[in-house]
Amino acid sequence: QADVGHIAALSFLVDGALFPLGGYAMDTLGRTRTGAISFVLMAASFLALQHGGGASMLIFAIMGGISNGISSGLVIAVGADLAPADCRGNFLAVFRMLARSADPAA
Repeated sequence: QADVGHIAALSFLVDGALFPLGGYAMDTLGRTRTGAISFVLMAASFLALQHGGGASMLIFAIMGGISNGISSGLVIAVGADLAPADCRGNFLAVFRMLARSADPAA
């Protein structure tokens, strides 16, 4: 169980370290391309997990962290793009509540 904790911590470390890169990628590449890159990396990380063993878990953790890190803030940025100018705060509050409504089920 200690190995699982170390692998999860590594994934969180990679994820947190890439938050600034995610914002930069969204600004330079655009939201669609950044989301697509994140999606492809996450899919590849799940494919690597199928092989089983410690090495595949490590690859999954690193690739999943990279994928999640570069897509951080993507949902709220899309919400800000969609928000009408006259009620941006209210729109974003409802948008975020709906976007996060599945979290308790996870």
